[in-house]
Amino acid sequence: MNARRRGTRRTTPAGSSRRTGPKFPQSKYPAPRRGNDSTSLGRLGEQGLIEHLRRRFEAGPSSWGKGLGDDCAVIAGGAGRSRDLLLTTDVLVEGVDFDRRYSPFHQVGHKALSVNLSDVAAMGGMPRSFVVAIGAPPGLLLSSLDELYDGMYEAAEPYRVQMIGGDVSACRSGLFVAITVLGEVETGRAAGRGGARVGDQLFVTGSLGDAAAGLEVLRRGGRGVWGELELVRRQCYPVPRIEQGRVLALQGLARAMIDLSDGLASDLRHLCRESGVGAVVNSGAIPISAPLRAYTERQKADPMRYALTGGEDFELLFAVDRRKVPELLRAFRGASVSVSRIGSIVPKSQGIRLRAEDNRLRPFPARGYEHFRAGRGP
Repeated sequence: MNARRRGTRRTTPAGSSRRTGPKFPQSKYPAPRRGNDSTSLGRLGEQGLIEHLRRRFEAGPSSWGKGLGDDCAVIAGGAGRSRDLLLTTDVLVEGVDFDRRYSPFHQVGHKALSVNLSDVAAMGGMPRSFVVAIGAPPGLLLSSLDELYDGMYEAAEPYRVQMIGGDVSACRSGLFVAITVLGEVETGRAAGRGGARVGDQLFVTGSLGDAAAGLEVLRRGGRGVWGELELVRRQCYPVPRIEQGRVLALQGLARAMIDLSDGLASDLRHLCRESGVGAVVNSGAIPISAPLRAYTERQKADPMRYALTGGEDFELLFAVDRRKVPELLRAFRGASVSVSRIGSIVPKSQGIRLRAEDNRLRPFPARGYEHFRAGRGP
């Protein structure tokens, strides 16, 4: 029985509405699904949080562009335009992404911009401009802030990227730098993560694991032994593979591409998930530099640990149609940055596996770096 309880009926004057406040037009987006308030970010993890946000917002209208799941958002250029816009953002937080005990301000500024430029490279685009938001402790010296911007300018200069705005704020808990980069790519040429197909060949640029070893060297206060300075340079001053990304996208060589920011173990999973495929990686084919081999021999460590889960190399991982592999090799013959074939794309049902040197297939290692997980820090 649904009788109204006596005394609970609310009355309103004739012609008035029970709704108070301004009226807004109905959104085209469906009501977003909320999460369980009892789930902490530490338990959810970075990727879990991204997937949660993606489920909340990906159902809205998308005719203006796309971006959830890729390195950059792609914004359609509109009628008559031959280029699409690329938009990406990243933040570096003191105590999480860098430690001022061994990260000079110049290096922090350089890296803060470089990691965004690397996202543009992974889409095959060219960066054009950027804005910077900084939160700084009130006691920070102006000379230190100048060093920070000097690092950004040095990272921007090779690509003629211009700073066009930003914001500053006081931050009591330490320094943070958030940069948003705007780039361009020829219409229809953006290389996202979702195009890999079964039978494609997996390639990477450069070598893997150097940056993770460089971070160890910094923490230990090293750099005096041969090769350690090069490892530190890879950690502190990553080089975005803009030129290589442009070749791969414009020549239609990369069906799917991602930059290696969190480590091969994590980023390969991202590419496979977006493409709906699995992968087999040959451990013996993963490119390891001479400085990393020397370092791991001295430390009695396995270089594969650094190459698979270390992160921050900012090399490109990409899938190539097997019929285009000869064309790819010709395009990079004699180039300053090499490409290495490390595996192949397989059906999703086969998962992601690592072929060891004894030719046995093993489960791929655990993920690389992930924010919010316990014990993570600079």
